[in-house]
Amino acid sequence: MTARRARFGKTYDDLLARLRLKQAFGRLIRSESDKGVFVMLDSRLPSRLLGAFPAGVSIERVGLAEAIQAVGQFLGGPVKITEN
Repeated sequence: MTARRARFGKTYDDLLARLRLKQAFGRLIRSESDKGVFVMLDSRLPSRLLGAFPAGVSIERVGLAEAIQAVGQFLGGPVKITEN
């Protein structure tokens, strides 16, 4: 355990998580003309970490099938979901 983690605990972990989310999102959108979809496939993402995203970013909590459909619509094509 690092000294920072021992001293600040969960606050330090949250800070690291927000920084990583912000960096990942920043790699998706680099200019005003860019568009994209950022999907987190973890239903446990705490609301306190959503501050990592810029103001005006739409956050939707949906199931996997609905997320696939929404991404397909955003990208301009239908998505066919098949179960194995």
